[in-house]
Amino acid sequence: MKIITLNIKGMTCDSCSNSVENLIDELDGIKFRDVSHIQNLGKIEFNENFVSEEKIIAKINESHYKVDMPEKQIDKNKSVIPECPVCSQKGASVPNTIFKSNLIPASFPKINFEIENYICKNPDCNVAYYSAENKNTIHKDELKRELWYKTGTKKVLGCYCKNIDKEQIRNAYEKHALTTWDEIVPHYRKKVIEKCDLLNPTGYCCRENFDKITDEIKVPSDKNHHAKMSFAFNNEKIQSESCCSTGNNRQKENNVVIKEESCKIDDKGSNSYSSKNNIEQKNYKEHWDKVYDKSPDEKLGWYESSHEQTLRLIAKTKLSKNADILIAGAGSTTLIDELLKNSYKNLTATDISKLALKRVKERLQESKISYIVDDLTNPVALKNLEPVDLWIDRAVLHFFTQKKDIDTYFNLLKDKVKKGGFVILAEFSLNGVEKCAGLFVNRYSENMLAENLGNNFELIESFEHIYISPFNSERPYIYTLFRMK
Repeated sequence: MKIITLNIKGMTCDSCSNSVENLIDELDGIKFRDVSHIQNLGKIEFNENFVSEEKIIAKINESHYKVDMPEKQIDKNKSVIPECPVCSQKGASVPNTIFKSNLIPASFPKINFEIENYICKNPDCNVAYYSAENKNTIHKDELKRELWYKTGTKKVLGCYCKNIDKEQIRNAYEKHALTTWDEIVPHYRKKVIEKCDLLNPTGYCCRENFDKITDEIKVPSDKNHHAKMSFAFNNEKIQSESCCSTGNNRQKENNVVIKEESCKIDDKGSNSYSSKNNIEQKNYKEHWDKVYDKSPDEKLGWYESSHEQTLRLIAKTKLSKNADILIAGAGSTTLIDELLKNSYKNLTATDISKLALKRVKERLQESKISYIVDDLTNPVALKNLEPVDLWIDRAVLHFFTQKKDIDTYFNLLKDKVKKGGFVILAEFSLNGVEKCAGLFVNRYSENMLAENLGNNFELIESFEHIYISPFNSERPYIYTLFRMK
């Protein structure tokens, strides 16, 4: 028996892992296999008398999932993808398992299930699938489900497994401020069954296309301008008409600038910055005003009915009821209500969205709270704030993805917390989501937060917490309490 571990590209969900395992099971001599889309790894034990490592790799590579191999091996095992016989553009291989669930029965005789078949990636070509051996082609109208990227598609599906189309995604965004897969899918479907390898006519996982559509919807369109949006097939691109413009890591539409910059974590847990889409800071106000204008509090993806974790850390500070407390990026949080119930008197709430703070004012009416509409990464009014005894940030810092914005935030914090004062930072942890409210986020560890605060702050307590959003999705957080020396 021999055991190998393979790096497998192209997996994004449990359905992908199951698809690769099913491919491996088709071979004789397989004793054990365990494929993880999270780690992009497959561990396989097999009998070399019946099957070789090369055959296992070749079997996986027949699909759109690919084994990441050294260059020599890649050259030896790479197969040439033939061109579409109609448009002469290079296509992509597809698993034969998709045909029975996606073709009309009358078209079955055109498919030879013993050979490799291909999908045409040209949006303007009417061919859906083709075979290099006999030049047979399957017209796009012979499919039970339309290919989302083909010109003239009537119903653009973002998710074939849940039958959620582009207009439903748009409705979820515009009416309910839902922006991610984890928020939108539960809004429409209670039961989630991932069968991309069978239901998606491309044979690919739906999530990448779903994210492309949500990103497209979130960028304001220009009726006089049509640009190209690219979709990946085996790390190659399909060009399709869209209202998103791309180029040079920057997008411009209706004077909205989108920058591609986000935070990655290196092996030591330090911050480094790389390409991710986030609206530029000057447009954050417009973004958050739209979010609060569209959805009630209890439908916001970060809404908390209980603030147990934050209140426990506040109690640990042993601050008096007269302590000066700043809730940074407060939004419409009901934490303020809880602090008032606990007899804290000197509260200041700041947020970039005037609409968010207006909700708090209307809810609490005559309560003596100071409200400051300002930008934490480009502060004006906050510069005049007297230092506070406690700075509270739940789910704000992680939205800042540019180094200059993060530096500005921490410089302001350090300047506005009294000596002996406290800081509560509750942000997405390292295994948290990559996007929230339609924006890319940075994820943090205890050490990363401590590093940004510097040597003048000591860590009092930290813990991880799984927050369950109003849409029943898990959001891992890291909660920390620091004290300024």
